[in-house]
Amino acid sequence: MLILVVVLSVILVALSLYRRSVASCDFYKIPGPPSPSLLFGHALELGKPTVHRTLLKWAETYKGIFGFTAAGNKIVVVTDPLLILQTLKQLPKSPIYNALNFIASPDNIPSFFSTSDELYWRTVRKGCAPAFSTENIKKTFPLVVNAVADMCSNFKQEIKAGKSDFLIETAAQQITLDVIGLVGFNHDFQTRRGKQCDLFDCLPPALAEFSMMIGNPLRLPLFRLFPFLPNARTYFKNCRKAHGVLYMLLKKIRQTDVEAELAAGNPTLRTCLASLKDPTDSSKLMSDKYLIPNIATFLVAGFDTTSTAISWALYDLARHPAHQQEVYQEFVDTGLAGDGALRPVEFNDLNNNLPKLSRAFKESMRLHAVAGTGSGRIVPKGQRVNLGGYTLPPDTMVWIPFFASMVCSFNFIQAEEYWPERWEMQQHQQKREQQEKKQEPLTGEPTAVGNSLAPELSYHPFSLGPKDCIGQSLAIMEAKAVLVGLLSRFRFEVSPEMGSVEDVKRDEAMKLTLQTHGGIRLVLTLRERLCRENVPK
Repeated sequence: MLILVVVLSVILVALSLYRRSVASCDFYKIPGPPSPSLLFGHALELGKPTVHRTLLKWAETYKGIFGFTAAGNKIVVVTDPLLILQTLKQLPKSPIYNALNFIASPDNIPSFFSTSDELYWRTVRKGCAPAFSTENIKKTFPLVVNAVADMCSNFKQEIKAGKSDFLIETAAQQITLDVIGLVGFNHDFQTRRGKQCDLFDCLPPALAEFSMMIGNPLRLPLFRLFPFLPNARTYFKNCRKAHGVLYMLLKKIRQTDVEAELAAGNPTLRTCLASLKDPTDSSKLMSDKYLIPNIATFLVAGFDTTSTAISWALYDLARHPAHQQEVYQEFVDTGLAGDGALRPVEFNDLNNNLPKLSRAFKESMRLHAVAGTGSGRIVPKGQRVNLGGYTLPPDTMVWIPFFASMVCSFNFIQAEEYWPERWEMQQHQQKREQQEKKQEPLTGEPTAVGNSLAPELSYHPFSLGPKDCIGQSLAIMEAKAVLVGLLSRFRFEVSPEMGSVEDVKRDEAMKLTLQTHGGIRLVLTLRERLCRENVPK
């Protein structure tokens, strides 16, 4: 009898605390999808590679903010741009990023990307910022152009040998890995020339596991508890292979003559990493075990995300031949393509002389957000946060799914349509607003291109706020340079193996970046023109 009384007392106390917790926060007032499981919530759905589509479906139903539970965790999703900016500015990184640590570090140490330590983040961010200045990126441009020329030469030889159908993602990964190796670490992986690299075998599946761990918080603890399971064994094996490449790059970084490089005005990424200080003691260099995860972050961001963006941009232009022809004609008009005397592409072309290419690339980045699952934040212990009119309790995860927020009709009209012209119209709208503020006479008619209350924030493939992607300028430059090199030499069509647009959507999979299970396959045809490398000097 006494035991029964104690048990009932405990239950009553627990219920009282639970009601008090619910009463003091608004989490359960937030609209959201009904839970399919009392125990697991939506964890099983979110652990699938199609999680980005699931979140988009919910975003269309519940709009700017909605909530649900997954394996006991409270999760709030925001797709309203103003709420996204508020979240990114106010809340620290979620512990879900801890799943990245072992991929990037043998000692399970976070990088500046995954850490919630502000001092650590600031030390690396500030220390590496010079590597991504416009002046420094401009210096690396010739390296990119030469690597692209090698890539195009390979395609040309294979086409002349009778091949026409290409897995474009593989070629894009090869060029972007080689570029980040050359630009960031003064190391040529030479994958564009056929050299094998362990990263291609181990990193994509490891990152695919990370994507599933984001949606299903139980996955990583399960792997650690049962490392003999087939998926767990493969995951840890791939991580160890990646660590071998990171140690090789670490050795090159430690061999850098920092004083000589800085004296020569070469603040490369390798130089910046070699110069990083210990966040807690500026008289010491950052230790190897802390440097390695940061090497991994720049390496992965430098090749996996950029290659995926290039692949989707080529896919979109391949399935829209009229837009592809417009971009090609822009190259002809600027002397970068055609049958006349051609000139080499210049750094200034990418920013100022190729608006149609820029709009096409921007639209693909919107439609196929590379970091589709986006960013995760958390309400710190002992704090409550008001978000969208709801008070969120401590330990609530706030999820910002870039794919869902940039492809939902809440933020864009014709949201799932490929419509590069929307960005030209937005420029006109912004110009009109500026003229109205200055009370200048107006020209033309305004065109609304989005439904969002904050259209200038609706497009955020590189995140928003002070913690946006540090390497986005390099990524955009490299992607555009690759697109110029390829589209000026080849015509692209979607391979019959890809099927319809709906088939491709069904084949999508989050593998850290938004990819497809079978890869993007395109048919390349050599244009009848003088290639730039054959033009007399």
